[in-house]
Amino acid sequence: MEMDKETVTYYFMLDEAIVKDAYGIGPMMSAHIDMIAAVETANENDAELIKSMMETYQDNLEMDHFQYPANLAAISEAEIFTEGNNVYYVRLNTYTSDELSDDQKAEVIEEINDKAENAIKGLH
Repeated sequence: MEMDKETVTYYFMLDEAIVKDAYGIGPMMSAHIDMIAAVETANENDAELIKSMMETYQDNLEMDHFQYPANLAAISEAEIFTEGNNVYYVRLNTYTSDELSDDQKAEVIEEINDKAENAIKGLH
């Protein structure tokens, strides 16, 4: 589902006063976990604060004992990064084969997230 500024701000518990604009695409149901969110700040100094808030969100997900086991690798491999006034959250799950070990799934997911991060950085 598409996420507007209000939804992204709410999702990551961000201070609306420092969010110039935001957009995301995320799951409609908890069994799915793919999400990409972008937050634009009015001030580059606020980017680090927003990144920190996203990292807190990420830490809470990793400590949540009610996650679907199939999503654990995707949660642990999420990428949070800044580009100027923009902060990005990338968490993609490849629905990899159950024949892969957890470490192998994490490697595949990390590669997918890295590709997404490089594509986003290529736009700047």
